[in-house]
Amino acid sequence: MTNSEHVTIFSCLLASLMLCACAALAASGLEELIKAGEQGDAGAQFLLGSRYDHGQGVPEDDAEAARWYLSAAQQGHASAQYYLGHKFARGDGVTRDVGSALHWLREAAGQGHAAAQYQFGAMYFDETEGIEDKAEAARWFRKAAEQGHAVAQYYLGYMYAQGDGVPRDNARAVHWYRLAAERGHTGAQERLRDYLENYGPVREPDRQ
Repeated sequence: MTNSEHVTIFSCLLASLMLCACAALAASGLEELIKAGEQGDAGAQFLLGSRYDHGQGVPEDDAEAARWYLSAAQQGHASAQYYLGHKFARGDGVTRDVGSALHWLREAAGQGHAAAQYQFGAMYFDETEGIEDKAEAARWFRKAAEQGHAVAQYYLGYMYAQGDGVPRDNARAVHWYRLAAERGHTGAQERLRDYLENYGPVREPDRQ
């Protein structure tokens, strides 16, 4: 057996062990999760945040959810960073803070978290936040869209259709509308139908 085969087998075993550990944590009782969370287990901290966020086996408590998300986020847990950023953006369980929202969403987005990439882009797309930057919004929408995030695909299509933050491009607009429509986004389905009725068949680019 070659060294590369040994490495591959070891990597698969490690991945399997990590999945088993995550599954075991998810099935753990509240006391076990709290113990693991207090010992610094980021996965347990995130699960505790999620439980308090959604009232799963505990009373719904946005502040307690944010506390556990923060503990996990500080250890680099991407999903915790996303949910914490979302809470700062909405002011759920924390004082609303656009700067903190951007910080945590950026951290998660930088790890490839598609929902965070979309939300981070949406912060720059929103004209009411005082940080409007449509080009930056399009850049992050694209990252999420390329991972199959339907809402990001829809907004990227919209931006190409309007020439908002990107050069106007009917072919790219149809491309992203179509991808979002195929994922069941009703707004994209309507806009795609209208576009094809107004412009007829459009040759879509193979790659964006």
